[in-house]
Amino acid sequence: MKNKYQLVVVAAVLMLVLSIMPRSTEAATIQKKVSVDVLNMRSGPSTGYSVIYQLKKGQIVNVAQEQNGWSKITYGSRTGWVASQYLSHITWKGYVSASALNLRKSASTTSTIIATLPKGTFVNVEQQGIGWLKVYVPSKGLRGWVSSSYITKVRIKGKVIVLDPGHGGVDGGASGSTHLEKELNLRTVKELAILFRQAGATVILTREDDRYLSLQERVDVSEKYNADAFISIHYNSAGSTASGVMSFYYDSSKDQELAKYIQEGMVKETGMKDMGVRYGNFYVLRENSRPSVLLELGFLSNPTEEKKIATITYQRNVSRGIFIGVNKYFSVYK
Repeated sequence: MKNKYQLVVVAAVLMLVLSIMPRSTEAATIQKKVSVDVLNMRSGPSTGYSVIYQLKKGQIVNVAQEQNGWSKITYGSRTGWVASQYLSHITWKGYVSASALNLRKSASTTSTIIATLPKGTFVNVEQQGIGWLKVYVPSKGLRGWVSSSYITKVRIKGKVIVLDPGHGGVDGGASGSTHLEKELNLRTVKELAILFRQAGATVILTREDDRYLSLQERVDVSEKYNADAFISIHYNSAGSTASGVMSFYYDSSKDQELAKYIQEGMVKETGMKDMGVRYGNFYVLRENSRPSVLLELGFLSNPTEEKKIATITYQRNVSRGIFIGVNKYFSVYK
């Protein structure tokens, strides 16, 4: 009877211990990268153990455990130990690609939701796990975990983007019932500039106010700053029923792919009619040695479309579409 009672007590204690132990999650394994030229992977957590493999700088490993300055890792089919000081966190900038994404306290779908991040929110990735990312959200001053499936890596950091608001000054461009093209062009460019700067790009505007620039002066800005991408923003005019967005290129080998990715992004983010990617013999493209596109973002001559494209919602959506397209372009053409 006494032995039976003791067994019951032991079982109860074990259940209590298990209930308070932290449970593993999908992100219990953290990914890090090798920060030295050569790093010995050993069979145990000290220099007294044999070397079973040598890792090279930049290789990504999965860290399952850390103790006394050593990390238990896996690399491919190999498992071993390395000195923790020679591993660093994988850090990069990304943005939310889902319509909304939960920021959680820990890497689990049952963890407390700290905030819900809207589409396009920029994050700094501090740790990379299996299926999860630990991120810092600069716009909110928050830190937490998000699903890695809905974060797209920013490829624009360090790129030089020249944004050209078409027309200006005495040249008003197209006109609708209540809006001038030159004004919408500048408004859109300022929204775009915010996105590109948040992503770490160097952004140059050909004009920042309502002034006239010649076409050559616009090209000169692109050439002076050795632009990685020159984007000229315009709104269209044709008939009262004309509708949609289009992207123009001049040189198929230099510009067409940039135009294609931007067009895809704009259509997806705005739901506007896709009028396609087209050849355009425009001065700012023809005389420009840098990758360059001219975009038409809707028709001011269409009263219904004019109301839509003048809203802040549309301005932000089309800007996000352009940004996504440029980011995708640089993920392919670095």
